[in-house]
Amino acid sequence: MMTTQKSMNDKIKGIIDKGIPFTKKDHNFLLQIIKYHPNPEKIDEVENVLLNNRGDGLLIQYSDLTTDTISYKKCVRKMLTGKNAARENIREAFRNEIYVEQIVPFRKQHGKTFDNEYHVGHGSGIFSFDSLVKRFCENNFLKEEDIIVVKKKVRNHYECNGYFLSDENISKKWKNFHKQSSNLIMQTAQENLRESI
Repeated sequence: MMTTQKSMNDKIKGIIDKGIPFTKKDHNFLLQIIKYHPNPEKIDEVENVLLNNRGDGLLIQYSDLTTDTISYKKCVRKMLTGKNAARENIREAFRNEIYVEQIVPFRKQHGKTFDNEYHVGHGSGIFSFDSLVKRFCENNFLKEEDIIVVKKKVRNHYECNGYFLSDENISKKWKNFHKQSSNLIMQTAQENLRESI
């Protein structure tokens, strides 16, 4: 299943519906989610996440053992509308996903592996990068703004540090779609940047 705001909320609801005790995996997942709460003071010194007394929501437990309610939907919304889900970071994630398998080989093929004066472009119109991303999202019934991205630091110098797609299924589908649908071209940096404005 592709990761969107709805699927993330459904996943958390599924964990809540299973009840306690939470599995270690589910517990760690919930602890990661609550870190995105829009009020940083609310989650300061949180040590645990629990099921509320009604069994239909979450509580957070502080180091002094006091508890408070928390909205997981607010956490998910913040995660998706905060920096990690900003449009430019999502576009960066789509670019980074294809870099090693498709862009680097194309550069090598044209003798421009480390030449920063040349970029690998996509052309204009239906072949532009923006158009490809939009078509991919439409074909897979995705809203681009709901896509979750994560920041990774990659050691291999052929790879790139930055944002990547969080969902492996989306990543695989995007790589296949891009490989079949793109029309890569070598461009000067100026030509490429003009087309991406």
